[in-house]
Amino acid sequence: MIRLVIFDGPLYVLEKTSYIGAFILMTMESASFPVPSELILPYEGYLSFLGYMNLTLVILVSTAASLLGSLIDYWIGRIAGRPLVLRIGKYLGIREQELARAEHWFNTRGKISILIARFIPGLRSIISIPAGIANMDIREFMLYTFIGSIIWITSLTVMGYYLGQKWSLISNVFKLGDTYIIIAIILATLAVIIMQVKKTRA
Repeated sequence: MIRLVIFDGPLYVLEKTSYIGAFILMTMESASFPVPSELILPYEGYLSFLGYMNLTLVILVSTAASLLGSLIDYWIGRIAGRPLVLRIGKYLGIREQELARAEHWFNTRGKISILIARFIPGLRSIISIPAGIANMDIREFMLYTFIGSIIWITSLTVMGYYLGQKWSLISNVFKLGDTYIIIAIILATLAVIIMQVKKTRA
């Protein structure tokens, strides 16, 4: 039953509602709801491979949604503060140790942590909360969030597109949670995208 809700549920929503579903799901994921983007984004790529969605458009929609969801968490942190975040966070599945980890990341690495955390399971969405608590400049927050989000979203969506029916292999790899493996895969995907663009222009 849990698998149906967390894993199969979002895929069903995507199939039935297309871009609207993609926007809602990615907004929820970035606002700390338990929605797995490691599963959603490759599936968006697969649906684009089948012709049900446009690859470029779904990347743009998902990036906009990710930015919106991150801003929701940012403002919750900024307005509510840490005590209230912990009080309401239990309803979203946000545990104190998770928030403490995100705060440690933000406090030790600074603004760049907003970008880097996009590639790390467990930090991707919640990192926005300590940024809000610390009153990080919202323009810088949006810039780092946008850069990290579009790299993450483009990489996973394009991988799903090129893998076709084997798209689920991506989510299986990301379940390992190894940051270095994740970054290596993303860099390799970006290299392929750049080569394809150069080949198209030649």
